Amino acid sequence: AESKVAEAEAADQAAKTKLAEYQQDGLITPTEVTELNKLSTTAQNTKAEAQGLVDALPDALKGDLPARVDNLTGIQIPEVNDADGNGIADEVDQAKSQAESKVAEAEVADQAAKTKLAEYQQDGLITSTEKTDLENLLATAQNTKAEAQDLVNKLLDVLKGDLPTRLNNLTGIQVPAVNDTDGNGIADEVDQAKSQAESKVAEAEAAYQAAKTKLAEYQEDGLITPTEKTDLDNLQVTAQSKKAEAQGLVDALPDALKDDLPERLDNLTGIQIPEVNDYDGNGFKDDIDDRKDLAESKVIDAEQASAIVKDKLAEYQEDSLITPTELVELENLRATAQSKKAKAQELVDTLPDMLKADLPERLSQLKDIQLPNINDYNGNGINDETDRLILNAEKSVINAEETDKAVKAKLGEYQKDGLISTNEKRELINLLTKAQKSKTEAQGLVDALPNEFKGNLPLRLNNLTGIEIPKVNDADNDGKKDDINQLKALIEIKVQEAEVAHQNATSKLTEYTRDGLINQWEKNDMINLTHEVFSRKVRAFALVEGLPKEQQGEFLNRLNKLENISIPEINDKNNNGIADDVDQAIALAEIKIQEAEAAHQIAKNKLLEYQQDDLISPTEKAELDKLVTEAQNIKAKAQELVVKLPDAMKGDLQNRLNNLLDIQVPEINDFNDNGIMDNSEPEKVQAESRVAQAEYLDQAVKDKLSEYQQNGLITPTEKAELDNLAKIAQNTKAEAQDFVDALPDVWKGDLPTRLNKLTGIQVPAVNDADGNGIADDVDQAKAQAESKVAEAEATDQAAKTKLTEYQQDGLITSTEKTDLENLQSTAQS
Repeated sequence: AESKVAEAEAADQAAKTKLAEYQQDGLITPTEVTELNKLSTTAQNTKAEAQGLVDALPDALKGDLPARVDNLTGIQIPEVNDADGNGIADEVDQAKSQAESKVAEAEVADQAAKTKLAEYQQDGLITSTEKTDLENLLATAQNTKAEAQDLVNKLLDVLKGDLPTRLNNLTGIQVPAVNDTDGNGIADEVDQAKSQAESKVAEAEAAYQAAKTKLAEYQEDGLITPTEKTDLDNLQVTAQSKKAEAQGLVDALPDALKDDLPERLDNLTGIQIPEVNDYDGNGFKDDIDDRKDLAESKVIDAEQASAIVKDKLAEYQEDSLITPTELVELENLRATAQSKKAKAQELVDTLPDMLKADLPERLSQLKDIQLPNINDYNGNGINDETDRLILNAEKSVINAEETDKAVKAKLGEYQKDGLISTNEKRELINLLTKAQKSKTEAQGLVDALPNEFKGNLPLRLNNLTGIEIPKVNDADNDGKKDDINQLKALIEIKVQEAEVAHQNATSKLTEYTRDGLINQWEKNDMINLTHEVFSRKVRAFALVEGLPKEQQGEFLNRLNKLENISIPEINDKNNNGIADDVDQAIALAEIKIQEAEAAHQIAKNKLLEYQQDDLISPTEKAELDKLVTEAQNIKAKAQELVVKLPDAMKGDLQNRLNNLLDIQVPEINDFNDNGIMDNSEPEKVQAESRVAQAEYLDQAVKDKLSEYQQNGLITPTEKAELDNLAKIAQNTKAEAQDFVDALPDVWKGDLPTRLNKLTGIQVPAVNDADGNGIADDVDQAKAQAESKVAEAEATDQAAKTKLTEYQQDGLITSTEKTDLENLQSTAQS
């Protein structure tokens, strides 16, 4: 019995120990419950066996066995709370599952909004209904995300996993504005454009009809006067102008909206304006050259170009500042105006005098426009010299005030004894010269200031009156007045000193002007030398004044021969041996090259950024193309500036430009911009990518066609490029069609519809075969006109030659007169 009780105690303890072990983590799995039930059953059976054996013993022998058996209370089996045995309480599992489900629901709602946005944006239009639908989808997505966020926030951090990241990735959509208010499948601005185009086409038709009606009226008598032709020209120009305006509006419309507008415009063939054949209105036909119209047109072009230059110059001069960029633009506009004036002048010169009218006078009024110099190199809106000029002017005025005060003080000192010695007068002259020089320099600086910056500086300068130099009356400085002979000897010395100083200044001027450049140091030296001449002349004149009038003549003549020396202006301010205008051109080229280098680096950086993921989307390619084009344009402008520099001044500028190599923009390989290379995506996504690529190329070829049709001309190169682009677009569409056709119908969605909308283009025929910017039929007409002009010149010359031949003997016979009349008739016809 004791052994069985001990066995029961061990089984009871084993069950309790295992229960404590399993309850340590607060979780109970089905396996643990099974094992606990097994241990509990074993303990209960063992206790029952021990109870039976103890009950069979005599009471005297039972001892503490009954109490020990009673202490075997067994265990209470807990409920399972980790049914899947994953170490997480079932209620927590449930909460995590709910959070995951809600996050997935939020992802679906977010994707639904984005998919719907992409669907609605395919045609580039948003209706009110679509905007409401997108707003509802966005609200649903945001609400679902908020519910999911609440569930995720309640989870323990260790259980959240990637749920917060997935929620953060749900960026929602930006609901676009409505641009198809009436929902007719056409953008509101296109609707408006169509209405404007229809109105303009009607105006053009009316204008063409007016021209035709007037032509019929004027042709009734078989004569055309200049007034009638001008009227017809004006009607034709008006009609053509209105047609051009209408054509621009119609071309800008999508093909699907043009209806019959292109045909109506094509039917506006205009009128064939007859030549003037009754110039003087006397009822008889005259032979008039139509070059006047062309000359008038070119004169108008020249006048307009000249007005553009003047207007731009006036605009840029409003702030009295000119930047390098503004000057370059003005120079380009002036060159254009000069070129147009020259062409107009050529045409006017070839006109008969009776047809020139006011054209020569109008051309003579188109004077060459003088362009200002750059005075705001850094483009900060402030004259570069103003601050420096103000400071220099203030310093110079202070210096002038001090020197004026010093000379007046010295004069008072020397006049105390009533005598003026040569040394005293010389010092007074030196001080006065210095004071006058200081005042002159200050006056020049103050005068150069704008009025608003002068302040009280002019008044302070006006207060500097200087002194009146007294005559020397004690040349030997002995305290007594000088005698005449001694004074004349002293004057001779001083006149010779002035003559030597004048010769030195003249020689130095010749030396400094030899290279055609004057720097600040050279100008300062010349100023000092001329001041030396002036100072010595003043000293000599002062002494001469001490002589009697009848003895002054010779000395005055010699001094008057020492004419003032004209000091040239500085044209090499930085003393680098290069003219300032060349320095300015170098600086301008340097600035433009820096801009080109910066633009080139921006394009390279953007290319590196976009190539990090080895993917290029349409948006990225468009931006790269734009940056590369900008860099090339700036480089081209810089190249123009460098070419204009003297070779010796170019330095490393050309090498720096040569180092700006063309940037190769990679082709698009992620047309749908989903972060996956187009040819590596699953079938459906790859099909969508192919359709997006086909849409992109279809739009690209349409854009290129629109670009080339702006001037109404198509060159062979343009047609070849359009043919190539159209073929690429067609092939890409065919490839996309194959991908879409291979999809199950349930996956195709709107892809077939999107492909059907890719209509491609009708490549127009070449009408500018030589690419000279003139339609081939116009080129042909011009060639015919030139041929006829040459023929007319030949016949005219033949008539003149024959006239000279017949006039050699001073006689004209009837036969010769008839021959000359026939030649003249042929030349006129």
